[in-house]
Amino acid sequence: TTKATTKATTKATTKTTTTTTPQKQNKPLQQPRSSLVPQLAANFLSDKSKTAANGVDLSGDWDLAVSDEFKDEYERYLTLLGQPFFVRSVALSIVALTSETIFQTENGKSLFVRGKNARGVWERTLSTTLVAADSIITTVDGEKVPSESWWESGGKVHRSWLRGVSKYGGGSFESKRYLEKDDNGNPNNIYVCESVFHPNKKSREKATLTWRFQRKTGTKSAPA
Repeated sequence: TTKATTKATTKATTKTTTTTTPQKQNKPLQQPRSSLVPQLAANFLSDKSKTAANGVDLSGDWDLAVSDEFKDEYERYLTLLGQPFFVRSVALSIVALTSETIFQTENGKSLFVRGKNARGVWERTLSTTLVAADSIITTVDGEKVPSESWWESGGKVHRSWLRGVSKYGGGSFESKRYLEKDDNGNPNNIYVCESVFHPNKKSREKATLTWRFQRKTGTKSAPA
């Protein structure tokens, strides 16, 4: 009887004192921020293209559309570039003479641009690059700087950079070129160029200006 009682007491005590350790729930692991960088870069590159979308052609002869509002924006742009009053006054008096001729070839891989105003002519060829600035362009001020360009927004917008400019306090020029509809809904008669100067000094304000051109003729002009 004593053995049986002891055995039963031992089992009851063991059963009573046995506890169950709660299982830890594994939290979902968050992706390290550093691993997101390659994905963001891949998303950025995925929108970059060497060629334009079907039907997108910036080729043509274009005259600048000048309004009082544009002149105000142009003077502010020149001011932010550090241009003195006399230079701004002269530029404003002749800006209406500005025109551009564009010749787009190889489905947009090459964009020849000839800008013309009372100061003279500036010609350059923007060749599409997807990774680094591996092309050299001579700026309107005669500087030779690295450039890069590509198509984005599904091949509808041409973006280019001229990097490492020493003039205007140092910085880089960015341009976005695209077509937009005119008042009659024609998608090929208005050409827009958004210009941005990014100064090296972060304390300085960026200089921005939107140029709008109207098609002068329906012909596609080739470089002479």
